[in-house]
Amino acid sequence: MLVLLAAALLAAGGSLSTAASPESPTVMIERPADADPVLQETTSRLRRELAAAGYGSEVATCAVDPASGAGACPRDQTSTRAAISLAHAGGATSIFVTSRLKSGRELQRHVRVPSEEGGDDATLLAVRAVELLRDLQVEVAQVAGDDEEPKPVELDKGSAAPRPLRWTLWAGGSLLVVPWTTNTTSTTSPAVGPATGCEVGLGVQVNDQVMVVLDAAGPFATSLPLGAPKSADGPYSDRTVYDVVARVALRLGTRSAVQGMFTKVFVGLSYTYAELDPSISGSSRSALLPMVGGGPGYAFQITPRLLASIDLEIVGITNLRIENKLRSVLAESGIFRGFLNLTAAVRLP
Repeated sequence: MLVLLAAALLAAGGSLSTAASPESPTVMIERPADADPVLQETTSRLRRELAAAGYGSEVATCAVDPASGAGACPRDQTSTRAAISLAHAGGATSIFVTSRLKSGRELQRHVRVPSEEGGDDATLLAVRAVELLRDLQVEVAQVAGDDEEPKPVELDKGSAAPRPLRWTLWAGGSLLVVPWTTNTTSTTSPAVGPATGCEVGLGVQVNDQVMVVLDAAGPFATSLPLGAPKSADGPYSDRTVYDVVARVALRLGTRSAVQGMFTKVFVGLSYTYAELDPSISGSSRSALLPMVGGGPGYAFQITPRLLASIDLEIVGITNLRIENKLRSVLAESGIFRGFLNLTAAVRLP
């Protein structure tokens, strides 16, 4: 009698346990066993996107053909109602989304994302995959009717979570060319050459083609023959002029802001400080001038998180004059100057 009572209690406990853990929908993420870093990071971000939508996920390794999708991947038919297959080959990432009806019928969506359109961007790929799944689940709901009772990821596209902003840290070198003209009579003074400096910045990618960058560059040190001559026939002694710039720039890519050709436009401020000879020009001079400019560039995506770029900028700025005590012009900077920038960047998680 006691044995029968114990068996009944165990059976009741098992039933209560089963009722307390209802079956939740699971999305199977399928990728090749030799997945490269792009697919590995995409898988990680995709699992977080699905979890935010209230879905469980599992990762399966099997052959995924870039043209036709996954082969014989093991799927739990009782809990897995959708699958996302990933393949990266030929400079593009292929995303296959499959959803299964209770009748056994499967619907599939497929998109191929080239590298220049974000095919190496794990966050972009994860968001695109969830969007495909959402669209496919809506189609499943329409095909199945009331009897099927599918659970879309999100029927209301307007309530979908916005795409997260991608932040990027930039650093590198910059070359500044200012067409200084000097009014000294010395024939032995060195020509005014380009000045080098460092550049650092913080960028945020608004969408695939647009990035906003806040950066600063300098100090650019230029030697100008502005001092008094050491003797009647001697050369003018050199004086150092420093430049520092700060800019807010907009990078517009033809297909992607982080890969391929782009155009850069910006506004900013230029601070110039000249170390002058008190005997001829009084105290040192400084000036803060607005500037505007732009130019072409080319970006390379070395890895999903490591970028590099080179760009040329032509700048319009107020003409800067350096005068002596008698108000005679010793040097003029001109209204145009140029920058050549070579930078590398790390995209933040």
